[in-house]
Amino acid sequence: MLAWLNEPLSDAGRRRVRSLLNTVKEIESTWTVTRETTDTSSSITAVRSDAATKLYRALRKELRRYVYYPDLTVFHGWVNVHWLPVRGQKYGRRFGNQYTEMDAVLDICDVAAAGILRRVKKCDCGRWLFARFEHQRFCSVKCREKAFRSDPLEKAKRRDWARKNYWIHKNRNTK
Repeated sequence: MLAWLNEPLSDAGRRRVRSLLNTVKEIESTWTVTRETTDTSSSITAVRSDAATKLYRALRKELRRYVYYPDLTVFHGWVNVHWLPVRGQKYGRRFGNQYTEMDAVLDICDVAAAGILRRVKKCDCGRWLFARFEHQRFCSVKCREKAFRSDPLEKAKRRDWARKNYWIHKNRNTK
């Protein structure tokens, strides 16, 4: 899915899937989650703003265009369930070797069902990535270094380190 999204092609299907992912990310960022704990119980309350409600409605409207049906394959006692696009939709990798918009949306739904959609992120350079760790923000070392070298706080830290390192070596206080 990510390789398909990151291809430089800008067809309508890729734009729709990218928009869908951006909408999901916006909805996630507008939810407010609070945890209340008392002596006997604890509860979690999730509140979404009016903007999030509008985005959620727009997301549901976008998803209506993708319709699938279940298909079972039985082979020597082995059963495989997969979802196929409804007739009239373009078949993707299920019966061919081409990955399509329908496949990407289905994969996004699978990732969301597994509870790890928040790990699908967009790097500063614009590429989509699957974060192996929750705090991962960049797709490569090159992007991470570029971001850190342009950040004023990181520049100040680097300057201070270089100044300190210079004087340590100048005075030969090292081994």
